[in-house]
Amino acid sequence: MCNTAKAVLELRMDYNINPTLPDGCVLLMSQNMKGLRLISLNGVQSLANESVSGLMEQARNLRSISIAGLGLMNDMALQYAHKCIGLTFLEISFAILVTDKGLWHIARCRQLCTLLMQNLTAVTDDGLVILGNGCGRLQCLDVIGCERLSPRGPDAIVQLCPFLHSVSVDATPEMSDWKRQVEGTGSTSNVRVVLNFAAPS
Repeated sequence: MCNTAKAVLELRMDYNINPTLPDGCVLLMSQNMKGLRLISLNGVQSLANESVSGLMEQARNLRSISIAGLGLMNDMALQYAHKCIGLTFLEISFAILVTDKGLWHIARCRQLCTLLMQNLTAVTDDGLVILGNGCGRLQCLDVIGCERLSPRGPDAIVQLCPFLHSVSVDATPEMSDWKRQVEGTGSTSNVRVVLNFAAPS
């Protein structure tokens, strides 16, 4: 049992598979599956912040974490994200309680390449500046639905992250103007700005 658990590399237990996954189960998995590289718990809203933070603290070999749609998740859940020193992919979309403090925790993930954080309605431009100063390897960022952002935040990511190639934002007039500046003639940036025209849900 223990040897088998340690050999598991990927674990997908999204809402459609386990809608009410017990917190104790997550903590047990994180303690016994030390070789885990990928975990997906999207939409499992029953999870407490302690379970998410405990997972990150214990399963330090994780490279990919998908925890979108955890409505109760707040900044505390992300406090040990940096313990996963090889983390390259993180999805935390729809975590409406996550603030700039949560982005400060994520900014300590130095290897992070992809961050999907749609509809984080509490984060601001200041949080993206913090993120850009920490996650210098960031390549792809999705901030669609982050309604408190102006072009200043995404532009800081463009300036601070030399490997960035894609950033997705809402198609507001201000963001549309910024896209033209980033991609326009004479720009030295190779970043593609993706505008989302869908109406907010």
